[in-house]
Amino acid sequence: MVETGAFGNTSSGSPQPASNQQFIAAPLDPPLGTAETQVDERGRIRIPADFARFLHRLDSDFFVTSLDTRVLHIFGRHNWLERGRLLQNQSGEVAAAAQDILFIANHYGASATMDGQFRMLLPERLREKLSLKGTTVWLQAAGDRLNGYTHAAYQERLVKAEENVTEKAARLAALGLI
Repeated sequence: MVETGAFGNTSSGSPQPASNQQFIAAPLDPPLGTAETQVDERGRIRIPADFARFLHRLDSDFFVTSLDTRVLHIFGRHNWLERGRLLQNQSGEVAAAAQDILFIANHYGASATMDGQFRMLLPERLREKLSLKGTTVWLQAAGDRLNGYTHAAYQERLVKAEENVTEKAARLAALGLI
């Protein structure tokens, strides 16, 4: 797999590999909306350009995993290492759950890089568990990572979000949140 460096913006607005250039981190404005993308028959996910820029602001190396065996997550390597330490150091009533989630993340996860065509090879165990070869994945930015939903997980989440949506919107509007 070809490893790319940090991305810079070009006059065309699309990211280009910036060889021997330090990337100056801007505020992490995540890409908006949901991007529909594909996992090819080789198990590589194609990351849309605006999502690739977001990822490269996080890191140049990544950790791809699932925390719940339904949704894939792409973390910057350093962000994942911090989360892993946080999970590892839990005590009390959440310690067992934290250790289980860390175990699942490490079982299905692996380090990854993005090639020059914004593709990332997904770990084989993760591809098998989520049935990802040759399928569509919906990407959304979520804080310090990307979440990738399979068709079933995305539809399930959409149905849940649409339940009582009028009441939810009215409640949030009354609080001045939307």
